[in-house]
Amino acid sequence: MRISKERLLEIISVASEKGWDFAKNHFGLKREDTIRRYIAEAENLHLEIPNYTEGKNKVKVLAFDLELGKALFELFGTGKQYVRADCMVRDQLLFCWCGEWLQTGEQIGDYCTRAEIEAHDDKRVCKSLYNAIDEADIILGHNIGYFDMPMAKKKFIEYGFKPLAKKQQIDTYRVAKKNFRFQGNGLDFLSKEFGFSGKMETEKSLWKKVSEGSEEAMRKMYEYCQQDVKATIDLYFHMRGWMSWHPNIALLNEEEDVCPVCLSKNFYKDGYYYTVVHKYPQFRCNDCDSIFRSGKASKDDKPDEAVRLRVTPK
Repeated sequence: MRISKERLLEIISVASEKGWDFAKNHFGLKREDTIRRYIAEAENLHLEIPNYTEGKNKVKVLAFDLELGKALFELFGTGKQYVRADCMVRDQLLFCWCGEWLQTGEQIGDYCTRAEIEAHDDKRVCKSLYNAIDEADIILGHNIGYFDMPMAKKKFIEYGFKPLAKKQQIDTYRVAKKNFRFQGNGLDFLSKEFGFSGKMETEKSLWKKVSEGSEEAMRKMYEYCQQDVKATIDLYFHMRGWMSWHPNIALLNEEEDVCPVCLSKNFYKDGYYYTVVHKYPQFRCNDCDSIFRSGKASKDDKPDEAVRLRVTPK
């Protein structure tokens, strides 16, 4: 455990009495979900948590990242040329994957052994990844929609695994590209842009060493993958309040009167959200900065007849 039991209970108690935002600033917590992770840790230790009123997050959010080897192709020579798919001699190998459960902070992952690399057999590693994704309610990653999930599903269907149930995805790459105009949307650039540590520096020969079966290189690659996951989670919490779409955690957790993004009860009314014919009470969360609205129109909302006519089909 990273902190003492007394400190753990103190942080949770202050968060319950004065709000998560106050506790985060008071104790100098960098990640907004740290308090929830402390609560899960206290529950796992069977500690009595006084004054704690927030709901327990039962939604499983998995942040993960993959590291793959290079494909091998047979060519007649060098130079600029079109490389056909049937020139491939050996496909990419899933060297390793790393993940973290956001609600508990538990880190998971798997990597190929030297024997598996020499045999070019990543089925066991793919199966452990498949089981983790299958267990998750929501999956999180950077460029997960364009790379990680399509690559993972390619492996799954090749090995004859059953199709996965559809998962809600949070892609920090898409969030950055859709909502902002940064000079780059790569994980390392965005992480450092927001003051985080970014990706771990590695030498270009690392992938070659891993493909040759070096166990030391594999350990370093696994650490590199773990850092990618950490950077993705930091990026997610930093941009979460700006997301125009986010899975409804409250709905999945079967809770009401809480922030649909972080389950906090520390939010306030912030005007109205207007459609063509209705207005809805709008709220802002003090803990994650997300803005959300009520599902019911305001009772004092009485749109005039002219507005009604514009939206009524003939």
